[in-house]
Amino acid sequence: MPDLEHIYLDLDLALLHAIAAQAGVQLAAPNARAAAAELAAALRQSESVEILLARALSDEARLALHTLQQAGGQFAVAPFVRRFGDLRPLGSAALAREHPWDAPGNATEALYFNGLIGRGFMETDTGPQEFFFIPSDLLPNLPPAPSQLVPSAAATATPSAEPVDASLATSALVDDSVTVLAAIQRQPGQAPAPETVASHLRLPSLNFLLTLLDDLGLTIAEFRLNRDRARAYLQGARGEQLRALADAWRDSRTCNDLWCVPTLRPQPAGWANDPVAARAHILRLCADLPPGQWRTLDSFIAFVREHHPDFQRPAGDYDSWYIRDAVSGDYLHGFEHWAQVDGALVSYLITGPMHWLGLADISPEAFRLTALFPAFMGQAEWRILDKPKPLTLHPDGLLVVPRSANRYDRFQAARIGEWLAPKEKDTYAYLITGGSLQAALAQGITARHIVAFLRRACAAPMPQMVVEAVERWGRNGVEVRAAATLVLRVKDRPLLDFLRHSSKTGPHLGESLGDLAVEVKNWEKLQDGLMELGMVAEVKTANL
Repeated sequence: MPDLEHIYLDLDLALLHAIAAQAGVQLAAPNARAAAAELAAALRQSESVEILLARALSDEARLALHTLQQAGGQFAVAPFVRRFGDLRPLGSAALAREHPWDAPGNATEALYFNGLIGRGFMETDTGPQEFFFIPSDLLPNLPPAPSQLVPSAAATATPSAEPVDASLATSALVDDSVTVLAAIQRQPGQAPAPETVASHLRLPSLNFLLTLLDDLGLTIAEFRLNRDRARAYLQGARGEQLRALADAWRDSRTCNDLWCVPTLRPQPAGWANDPVAARAHILRLCADLPPGQWRTLDSFIAFVREHHPDFQRPAGDYDSWYIRDAVSGDYLHGFEHWAQVDGALVSYLITGPMHWLGLADISPEAFRLTALFPAFMGQAEWRILDKPKPLTLHPDGLLVVPRSANRYDRFQAARIGEWLAPKEKDTYAYLITGGSLQAALAQGITARHIVAFLRRACAAPMPQMVVEAVERWGRNGVEVRAAATLVLRVKDRPLLDFLRHSSKTGPHLGESLGDLAVEVKNWEKLQDGLMELGMVAEVKTANL
């Protein structure tokens, strides 16, 4: 940051004399340049600074100065102005006429017109940015700022009675991760179809999970598993798995929470936000709240708006981000739309990812942090009870997997059975059929593998006939097939032979079902071919 003399060189001589008078300094310099050097030397002495602070600053101006101190001596102009006011553009005549150091219009003017801050552009990671700053040689001579300038969330967010419609946080995201990994393994190269996994997902978390699994390196390009990493993850303890997902979200740049807020439609137009910094800021604010105490969500969002409005916009930029309202399509520019954009993001972070990751219980109006939250923030031990239960195999080939089962075992069950909607709470259901066994074989799973898995993972006694059926399938393959098929029946065998050999009808016929019947592959095309041959068919079914 520039020093005192650097900023004083740009000030009017009358203003330099006014600053000196407030600090109890008599300037002897004959011109502005010499006066700037003389005044800077005087204000490097703590005695002159103390006099200036006592004479010139109101409580609001002191708060503004302390805010700059706590920010390391510099603060972006836009958010600082929004909070403490802007500078009037006063030339030499206006300075002499209005004496703004005697009656500053706001806290920013009180600091600037008393020589305590400067204004200028500085380089940042995103390019030049304009800041207010405390001169580098003045900053060490200022009295320390109070440790807490603004109230904490605990002191501000309104307590709430325990709601009757609360949704308690669980580790269900771990179970959903198994579902997604199994779906990818069953159909590598394809995104898991929502309709396929819907009955086995416990949270609205499919896209969220796909991002985290990729961040963890469990999946690779084009929806395929990194087998070694996926196996190590699935074989871990439940607590380790949830912690891995939580840490992945905390550090993820590809999981852009702002773009996931359902009421918003961000538009790619050259601007960028920092999801890691934004979520880290909100997590730090939440850390002031005692776990287990309900707070109203609206009051917490109001606290953020009042004291930390720029948590995701360090430069205080509310005009260059292109974000539409999801319903109206209107662009949400300006600080007046803070609640619709930034407030909506705070709500989403708590009721979405933090809830899914077991960190917050929620209701429509309130939330509370769980005992896992302090552990997530490194203030306690991360611990989740994990007592895996065995699978249950029924005589009809139904595999019932409790939610508390070993996740690697459920992953294996999901690979060898057809996915059914579970009939019991906190369970998953998979049915072993000829089709599911053939699908397993396509994944490299043999009858020997399946039998060994069932004997290891299922509770005793296990129905032996199912094991024998799997072993017979391993020897003979699928021996019986059933299918809903459209059948064409003809008057005599010569007519069937004629249709078989005709180029207009033969391609649309399947297996023979006796001397006078044949399977139909494509009824519409067969019907067109019959018409071209001058034949019509009587239809005895309405379900074509």
